[in-house]
Amino acid sequence: MDLQPIRVLLADDHRHIHEIVATVLGEVSDIELVAQASNGQEALLLCKEHQPDIALMDIVMPIMNGLEATQILRQEYPKIKVLVLSSFQR
Repeated sequence: MDLQPIRVLLADDHRHIHEIVATVLGEVSDIELVAQASNGQEALLLCKEHQPDIALMDIVMPIMNGLEATQILRQEYPKIKVLVLSSFQR
C-alpha cells in the first residue's frame, strides 16, 4: 500500500528554526515540508496554495501573529491541523 506523505507547512520568523525543522523532516520519508512562511499572513497564502495537512505555527511573528493566523486558518481550512511551535521565553 502506497500512502501519501503528510504535507507540512512551517510558519516561523526565525531562520534557524526553518533550518532545524527542514533537516529533521528531511530524514522522515512519510512527511513532506511543502511550504515555509515567515509570518501568519504568508502562512495563510501558502496554505491556500499548497493545502498542507498540518501547519506548524509559531505564536510570535511579525505582520500577523500565529494566533490570528490560526483563527483564520481554522475558519477557511478546517481540515488543516495546527500544531503550535514556539520558542517564546520569559
